[in-house]
Amino acid sequence: MKILVPDLTQPLEYSSIDRFNYTMTGIPGLDDLLDGKGIPEGSSVSIIGAPGAGKTTLAMQFLANGMHMFGEAGIYVSLDEDLTSLRRAMSVIGIDIETLIGKGLTLIDATHLRTLPKEVKVANQRLTKGEFTLLSLTESIRTRVEETKAKRIVIDPLAMFTIIFPDETERRVAVADLIHDLSKFGATTLLLTELQNDGLNRSYQIEDYLSQGVILMRKILRDDNIFYVMRIEKMRSIEHEIKPRLYRVEKGGIKVLSEESLRGVLKEGIVDISKSL
Repeated sequence: MKILVPDLTQPLEYSSIDRFNYTMTGIPGLDDLLDGKGIPEGSSVSIIGAPGAGKTTLAMQFLANGMHMFGEAGIYVSLDEDLTSLRRAMSVIGIDIETLIGKGLTLIDATHLRTLPKEVKVANQRLTKGEFTLLSLTESIRTRVEETKAKRIVIDPLAMFTIIFPDETERRVAVADLIHDLSKFGATTLLLTELQNDGLNRSYQIEDYLSQGVILMRKILRDDNIFYVMRIEKMRSIEHEIKPRLYRVEKGGIKVLSEESLRGVLKEGIVDISKSL
């Protein structure tokens, strides 16, 4: 019997299915931190931030850029904020929700899920609030993805799972199940959630471990100045910058500043970022 031994001195050839595709965020300065490529396609990335750090702004900018720059439809799922408030908040920074809807944005209002009773009857089955939430959420997203061929999804805020799943073990399983189901849709997803501890030594959250990527957004107060600082803590399947960067929340959305901007702030002694991250 003849045994075929591969020639390991030659470069391996990979099929197209082995190569990673990427989802460019289109957010100024952010893709540069992601090796110039963006987020690995199909990943679920947690955007963890303090109140007012710009999480929803970044997420809506991600969806808007998908439509304007790359012709990709998107889905925004709200678990907390009513859509009227969302429209008003986005209009302040120059993002017109109605225009985006005309270009392929789908809004899913899932705020009612947090007010469900502890048990829900579906046909002849009785489901817990958590079971029904996951089923309803994933089916709603799956249906819209199939209808619109959406390549970008935002769920805002995942922190609402704390209310729906008060038990930490159940919540961990629920988040893992959600991320697993989202992976089947082939879209790149941003999971927005609250930063639970903004101290010097923050405790890691469930999302840190379960999602394929983690982007941290923080607000640092020094001498009556507020500095917005972003850091990519994790992004699987891609080389990425790990140093913190300053960013601005301005008309049109988020802009990540250059490393030189951070050095300038440090040189002037305004804020020591290294002691705050």
